[in-house]
Amino acid sequence: MNPVYLVLDTSGIRTALALVKDDKPVYETATTAPYGHNEKLLDLIKEALDQTGLTLKHITAIGLTIGPGMFTSLRVGLSVAKGLALTAKLPVKGVNTLYALAATAGEHSRPVLALIDARRAQLYAGLYYEGNALLRPTVLSPEQLPVIISQLQLTTAPLGIAGDGAPIAMPFLNKLGIAIERTGVLYPSPITVAQIARKLLDREGPDDINELEPLYLRRTDAELKRAGTG
Repeated sequence: MNPVYLVLDTSGIRTALALVKDDKPVYETATTAPYGHNEKLLDLIKEALDQTGLTLKHITAIGLTIGPGMFTSLRVGLSVAKGLALTAKLPVKGVNTLYALAATAGEHSRPVLALIDARRAQLYAGLYYEGNALLRPTVLSPEQLPVIISQLQLTTAPLGIAGDGAPIAMPFLNKLGIAIERTGVLYPSPITVAQIARKLLDREGPDDINELEPLYLRRTDAELKRAGTG
């Protein structure tokens, strides 16, 4: 039986999902709103199943972005994925949002710097090329980017830029004096997330649902407030 993946992305302001059969899209949709992932996601899943005539019994695995991204949104996506996985006894595989962004933008053709607006004048950043992380996921200020990218001494041009953090970073990246390409990719493609999840599942096996947590990279706003630094 060809594998059917349910893919979720709630890492940002967009609620997106796809049903992917044998690495080909069967259904894909996305809505954009700053809040409301919890309400939208379950409705979108029901709509996807109704439109395709599939049920949870047809799903073979769940893939989802686990961050970095918006704290509450990530928790919602992971909570829904865990609930469905436990109900239908499905394997789950989390995918790094930054890598999914870079892969969506074609990181096999040239290095891609994936950037997500982390708020608080910071960016989540990761640099990927041919499946390798040249810069592992980190949180930084846009002013730090030229120094860090220069230290990597990239030899392949141009440098692709993806993610909703690109407009914040461009004034600083333009100081690098290297060829830069705005890829136009703002969010990871659910289809790409499914392809990555499938490869990871084949190589590593499913994630432990009890251990799988969002990738935050920094303390949550609530934690910062409790610490008196928010």
